[in-house]
Amino acid sequence: MQILNNLVKNVGISGAMRRIKSLAELYQVGERVIYKDFKWIKGNFTPGDLKQVKMDVRIARDRALVEALKLMNDAETKEDKAKAILILMGVAQKYREEMEAWGEKEKVPDKVEVKGPIKLQLEIVDGRDNENEVGASDENPPQEH
Repeated sequence: MQILNNLVKNVGISGAMRRIKSLAELYQVGERVIYKDFKWIKGNFTPGDLKQVKMDVRIARDRALVEALKLMNDAETKEDKAKAILILMGVAQKYREEMEAWGEKEKVPDKVEVKGPIKLQLEIVDGRDNENEVGASDENPPQEH
């Protein structure tokens, strides 16, 4: 279990989950056993561990940013520079997502697309009771606003 726990610390739970088949073959157990172990690790992650993960993610992001900047500065062709710019944009997007995930930045609402006809029905409710309104009568109806 400690080996799997260390793997999760090094590559993250999603990265570790992608290796279930090879780990099952390596340890000569069923894939379901490895899956259950990862599920247990994920379910027993403590807030103290999350602080470390948050710090690790920031370090990895900063490293990626430095490497992308090096790629951009060292690019000899326009194609290489364009690739480096795309990498930088990806790092910036991941940074925003990270900030949102940790609650350090308000999440940008997701775009919602509606296809097909939309039928809206509005009902305007006037909370006034015409009979009890001051000055209301058949001769003096309430004014429209």
